[in-house]
Amino acid sequence: MALGRVDYHVVRPWADDETLFRAMSEYLASWTTEQEPKFEEFRIVAAEGDSRALQLREVIMRFSMPFGLYPSDSEEGQVCSRRRDSTQRASPW
Repeated sequence: MALGRVDYHVVRPWADDETLFRAMSEYLASWTTEQEPKFEEFRIVAAEGDSRALQLREVIMRFSMPFGLYPSDSEEGQVCSRRRDSTQRASPW
């Protein structure tokens, strides 16, 4: 702590195990959002300000699902689109 290398601190004694588990869960949740590479279950590629993409983002956030939102004219958005296109061509469905 004196060297500034502490990410999180839980003060002892804590009231009960539930208090400790809640504090650790909050820490782990914040830690995982800061780590790279970030897991994305969904990737949204859309034009800047696309209202449907924004609505979809709100729904996904409401359910706390990991996702990425990429502008269609960005390099990341174009990579995602190319991957999708190559996957669709390879699939018999």
